[in-house]
Amino acid sequence: MKNSVPAQLTLFPMPQREIRGLSYTNAIRSGLRPYEYKSVVEASCMEAILDFKIWGKTPCLGCYFRDIFTGEKFVLYAHDDCHSHRYTPKDKEFDFSQSGIEGSLFYLVTRKTRTGKTSWQNARLLLGADQQAAIRDRIFEVYSGVE
Repeated sequence: MKNSVPAQLTLFPMPQREIRGLSYTNAIRSGLRPYEYKSVVEASCMEAILDFKIWGKTPCLGCYFRDIFTGEKFVLYAHDDCHSHRYTPKDKEFDFSQSGIEGSLFYLVTRKTRTGKTSWQNARLLLGADQQAAIRDRIFEVYSGVE
């Protein structure tokens, strides 16, 4: 009798799924601290880095950002208003449920509602997650006062 190693058999290969967002529990287990992020934003226009995303209890996606000018941490919520599986600010342009956008730099516009809450109006991608050197350069420009 030969010593043989059985070949691994995969009956039902599962497709690799890209992560569009985390559950709150998985975010905490991963060492993220969503409780450090404010839900009311003071600035109306800002450049911010997307740190991570967490699915909400209702059809929404919490997007956790850091303002590169102030260092402030805040969360904005993207919604799927038309049941299109695209989670966007009010303008419905940029889909934040895309995987792999964490670490990207965005230009964000918010406004205060009459009740004092923050309404996320729109977002524009400035630099993708694959452009970390350019993002560092932009942060350096902000801190050195070069605009």
